[in-house]
Amino acid sequence: MNLDPTFLAKLRSPGGLKPLRIARADELEALAEAFRQGRLVRRSGKPVESAPVAGLVCEAEGVLFRVDDDIPVLLAEEAIVLPVRTPGTGSSGGS
Repeated sequence: MNLDPTFLAKLRSPGGLKPLRIARADELEALAEAFRQGRLVRRSGKPVESAPVAGLVCEAEGVLFRVDDDIPVLLAEEAIVLPVRTPGTGSSGGS
């Protein structure tokens, strides 16, 4: 993903105007695993059609905004809910 650092510093989540950061590889892998298990949903409750390959994380809101072809998709209803992780185990909680 090629986002200009100055541009990234200005980006905010659409609803809460919270800061965003580039998703780490381990976060994207966790999202891919959640997708394979059918547990990846949007904030709107709709299922995600494919695992994201790049994205911007809003830690305050617990969501990821996809980045498609280096273009951030900053639509509140398209935000992907981050899976809850159990500290220290690297696994998702609730199952």
